[in-house]
Amino acid sequence: MRVVEVQGASDTKTVDGVTFGISADSEIDEGELLTVNLSVTGAWWAFYGNLTYDEIKIIVASPGAPIYDGGVYETGWNKTYKISNLEPGCHVFTFEARYSNVSWWLGWRGPVTVSVQACVITLEPTLTLAWLTPLSNRDSFEAGSKIPIRFSVDDDTGNFIRDESVTVTITNENGQQVFSATYGTGRDEVRIRESAEYYIVSWKTPRTPGPYTISVRFQGILVESLPIELQ
Repeated sequence: MRVVEVQGASDTKTVDGVTFGISADSEIDEGELLTVNLSVTGAWWAFYGNLTYDEIKIIVASPGAPIYDGGVYETGWNKTYKISNLEPGCHVFTFEARYSNVSWWLGWRGPVTVSVQACVITLEPTLTLAWLTPLSNRDSFEAGSKIPIRFSVDDDTGNFIRDESVTVTITNENGQQVFSATYGTGRDEVRIRESAEYYIVSWKTPRTPGPYTISVRFQGILVESLPIELQ
């Protein structure tokens, strides 16, 4: 899931009694539009400017058609923009404006800029792995024996996760792989007992004693490793 985190959810700057502001959603879920708010308050007569991000420019008002107060914006000017299709990474939203607090034909002042940074991040699901018997209650096994490797995987709400991308790998103390299994229905494959909510694969252990490490991965994401000692 992708979410947007805004660093400094708002920014304001006051010049000559005119306050320019920008703010954005502090967080949105994937697929939602990011809301960006612009505001101008105080003793201004006219202004023009634009909102820019990722080299995209949104015209707030052009020099030939500035936004006037004239009693229409007595409580200040506000406008909301909805931004879609933000790619992963950080994006700087900048409101740049020029203003006049007397009359525009006497010249424009500025520019005044305010900005916020929105970072789109990808959150990986939180998985919890629990080793089941015999791994959960024993820390050593006889070399050459067969061990049923059983474990359960739940999401952050406690629901069992069935994922056929599962890979179980076992390495020795030198990091060399001695066993690997993926999803399937055979005894040497990782079977999913969905009704009982666990995974299981049988491992015929080597006759060489020593420490071995069991690793579980889903879609290439390491979930947990368990060192066991074969005596």
